[in-house]
Parts: sequence; structure tokens; C-alpha cells
Amino acid sequence: MSVHLHPFWKQLTAVAAAAALFAVLFTWSMKPGTAYAMVTVDGVKNVELTLDKKHVVKDALSRDGSFTEQEMETLVGQKVNAAQNYADAEKEGTAIIGYALCRTTSEEEAEALQRSLEQVFGTDGVLYMCESKEDAEKAKKAGKSLGIYLAEQAVSEDDLDRIQSDLSEKEIWELLKKQPMLMEDEEAKEKIENAWSRYQEDVLEDGDDTEESDREEEQDTED
Repeated sequence: MSVHLHPFWKQLTAVAAAAALFAVLFTWSMKPGTAYAMVTVDGVKNVELTLDKKHVVKDALSRDGSFTEQEMETLVGQKVNAAQNYADAEKEGTAIIGYALCRTTSEEEAEALQRSLEQVFGTDGVLYMCESKEDAEKAKKAGKSLGIYLAEQAVSEDDLDRIQSDLSEKEIWELLKKQPMLMEDEEAKEKIENAWSRYQEDVLEDGDDTEESDREEEQDTED
């Protein structure tokens, strides 16, 4: 026997179904594990962090195994500044830190996150790069950390303005040259070395100009 629903009940059923769907979607979007930001650190040792809005580490991973799983597990549930315990290794050389906000594009929130990261990893010898969630997804597809992916893009496009730093262009190229992960990429390596060679030539030319100027001054003094 077939059952015919009254139009009112049909409407109520549709509303209930829509409400149930909304509840599912809302619950999914509010899961504690939902990423608010991704942070990658590439230096002497490498780590990838997933943070929530309060900058609490929800997941930590060292893709190259430079940190043990146990070391990464100790970070989960703590504020990102707990990574200070792992920052000393970065001081031995240069580090590239890439970060992306996954659920907002607010410049204020991006700046707040960078300030938090600077308190952990410092600014000496550290290059910061911030881009979008889409870039983070592209980096993942490319099998690279976000920081290295962004640095390669900046190098290939000769666009160092993408790097958040008060350093001079020469100093940035020098730090990029010290980054082993970048120098493993043939295209990036060639561009970095070419840029560095240009600066070396400028230094030599400046030196020649100084010597010529000194000789002219000596000649004027003798006359």
C-alpha cells in the first residue's frame, strides 16, 4: 500500500533533511583538527606544522625524518612557541619558513602568525614567505614543503619581493644560496648562482673603481 504525504509533511521533511545536512557540514567545519594554518620550516632540520586558530599545534611532521615521530608527537596540543625547543638547529645555518592561512585571507592574522613564528625561530638568517591555501595545496601535489615551493617560485620569477624580509636583495640571495634544498633543484641552483655571480662582479667593479680613484688622488697630490 502506497503512502501519500500531505504537502505540509513534504515541506517539513525537506526542511528536516536540509537541517540535518547543515548540521553535518557545520560539525565537519568545526572539527578540532581542521587546519587554520600550515607552517613549514626548512633548515638544518625540517618540520611541517598544522595549527588551529589559537596557534596550537594540531599535527606535526618531519618529512625527511630529521626529527623523530616521538619528538613531533610532543608538539601536538601545545602552542607553536613550544617549537622553540627545536629551533636551535636552525641557528647553525639559514632557514626558510613558509606559512599559509587555510581558512582566512586576513592580513592582520597573517602578520600575527608571523610575529609568533619570529618569536620562535627569530629573524637572523631566516626568510619568511606567506602565500595562500591554494599554494599550500600546489606544494603538497609537487611533493615539496610550502617554504621550498614558494622560494623556488620567487627564484624562478626573480621576484624576491615575495619574501618577507628587511634584508637587502644581495643578502637574500646569499641566504638562498646556503639553502641545500633549493640548491638540489637544478633550475633554482642556476638562477641563484647567476644572481650571486652578478653581485660578486659588482663588488669587483666597485673595488676597481676605488683603486682607480685612489691612483688619481695620488697623481693629483704629486702634481
